[in-house]
Amino acid sequence: MAYLMNVVFLGTSGGVPSKHRHTTTMAVRLEGETLLFDACEGAQMQAMKAKLSLYKCEALFLSHIHADHFLGLPGIFQTLSLFGRKHKLTVFGPPGTKEIVNKLLLLGEYEQTFEVKVKEIRGEKTIYEKDSFLVRTFELDHVIECLGYVLEEKHQRKINEKKAEKLGIPKGKLWGTLQTGKAIKLKGKTIRPEDVLLKKEPGKKIVYATDTRPIKETIKQAKNADLLVHDSTLAEKMSSRAVTAKHSTAGEAGEVAKKANVKRLALIHVSARYHDDIQILELEARKEFNESFVPEDLEEVEI
Repeated sequence: MAYLMNVVFLGTSGGVPSKHRHTTTMAVRLEGETLLFDACEGAQMQAMKAKLSLYKCEALFLSHIHADHFLGLPGIFQTLSLFGRKHKLTVFGPPGTKEIVNKLLLLGEYEQTFEVKVKEIRGEKTIYEKDSFLVRTFELDHVIECLGYVLEEKHQRKINEKKAEKLGIPKGKLWGTLQTGKAIKLKGKTIRPEDVLLKKEPGKKIVYATDTRPIKETIKQAKNADLLVHDSTLAEKMSSRAVTAKHSTAGEAGEVAKKANVKRLALIHVSARYHDDIQILELEARKEFNESFVPEDLEEVEI
């Protein structure tokens, strides 16, 4: 079965916050779990406003260790301890993440009630996996080591409802068991997945690529994605600055989306200089890829 997958943009500004935008952070609601990509200053407050439970967050994925992407961690760590959390939180990130997290855990006088495990990642690999989805990494092109993330449902096989009805299989857990590739027993008979499942269909896919130049690797990883979330720091007039600072213009993000054949493009990490005229970025991106938008903070998108 396909699961509900909702993206919540907790922050969309680049480098520094503006009056209306926190720095870049994305959350995903999936299968009763909250996945957090980066942790901007005030991330826990944004999560509260979005009615997201960080208590249900088991994994947090940092793109890189520039401060605007991790300043929300101390508040998250301390609040979860005050709530008495006991289960582990795993923080993924590039080399240098462990040193940063360990320092942040020492801030303030409080009793830490749960383990924070840090896993440093380089290159392309699957780093987090559940029964129905996985998260894998790839390398971006920024001034320091920076990771892109692919969140992807595993290939789904739908139930042939007519066959299931004919065999008397009720909707619910038994359907789910068959979809995981396991046989079931019903009224003394063994029913195999191949008896009722249709051909495999690709699952939903989200790609998070912030703080990067437009690169071929992002196009490869984002191929046919439902949503590409891409660095769009500057407008075309400041393209030379984008090159120097290793960021992307909105138009360049649109080109990546077009080449990757994605369904939608979310323009994030937008410079605070555009907070009163954000349409500049949308219009430039739409010249290349029409399904481009700059999300507002706390905007939620169903995938």
